[in-house]
Amino acid sequence: MNNKLKTAIVETSHCAGCEVAIADMGESLLEMLEEKIELVYAPVFMSSRDFGEVDLALIIGSVKNDHDEEKIKETREKAEILVSFGACTNFGGIYAIGDMYGKEDQLKKAYKEVPSLKDGDIPDKDIPKITDEASPVSEYVDVDYKLPGCPPPPPLIKDFLTTLLESVK
Repeated sequence: MNNKLKTAIVETSHCAGCEVAIADMGESLLEMLEEKIELVYAPVFMSSRDFGEVDLALIIGSVKNDHDEEKIKETREKAEILVSFGACTNFGGIYAIGDMYGKEDQLKKAYKEVPSLKDGDIPDKDIPKITDEASPVSEYVDVDYKLPGCPPPPPLIKDFLTTLLESVK
C-alpha cells in the first residue's frame, strides 16, 4: 500500500457514464488497484463519506450548482494532481444542453410541467443554488490534466493512468 497513489473519484453534476467507462477497463483496472492505486473515495464504487489529502483526484461532471463549486474547490485543496475527466468536466457536457433554455425554464419544466408532480413548487430551501450555466471545472480551479470524451474510452483511460503512474513514480 505504501507505493500506491491515493486516489479519489469526485462527482459533481454528471450522468455516471465516466464511472461506467472506468469500470469497463476490466482487468486493467483491477491490476492498477492491486498494484498502483489505492482508491480512497469513489461514491459510485464504494461507500465513503469524505477523504483527506490524496495524490490524485479525478473530477467527473460539470459545475451546475453551488454545491458542485464547493466540492471541486475542496478537492483542489486536497489533491496534489487534479484531472478533469470527461466532456462534462472539461466543457459543461450534457448539462450544458439545458443552458439553451435558461435556468428558469429548466426549473419550470422539472417542477411545474412534469406529469408526475401535481402543482409542484420550485424548491428554494435546503437545496443547492443552481448556476445560470453548466461550467467546466477549470473555470473555478486549476486543473493539471484534462481527459476528453463522453465518456473517455477505456483504452484512453488506461493509457492515461499508466503514463501518469509511471511519471509520478
